[in-house]
Amino acid sequence: MHRKKKVNLELIGIDTIALDIMSKYYSLARDFLEISLDTGQILPFDVFISEYNNKANQLSTPLDNLFFHRKLELDSIQTILNSKNLLILSGAAGVGKTKIGIEAINVFKNENPSYISYVIAKKRC
Repeated sequence: MHRKKKVNLELIGIDTIALDIMSKYYSLARDFLEISLDTGQILPFDVFISEYNNKANQLSTPLDNLFFHRKLELDSIQTILNSKNLLILSGAAGVGKTKIGIEAINVFKNENPSYISYVIAKKRC
């Protein structure tokens, strides 16, 4: 019938619509349609810091304490963040990767206030 009327018709399944909404219009789906696809792994910085500080009965060094020293490393990170899309911090456990990463992002955000930062946290889903 649509061909006789010279009308283009495209059939789209509900799964395709759902995936399109979630991938292309996430805030619309979350805020207005109350559809969420959330594993709890992508967190605003303040939530991440709060959760980190409270895990393991506060046996970890708090992340919201003052940042001292490591200026050369911080400057190096800032140089990379200003010219690249991705920076990976690596090193042995306990050397302060998370702490310097948070400090670097805070410095970057102060210089670039239009950016919004999130943390991808390792959690069991």
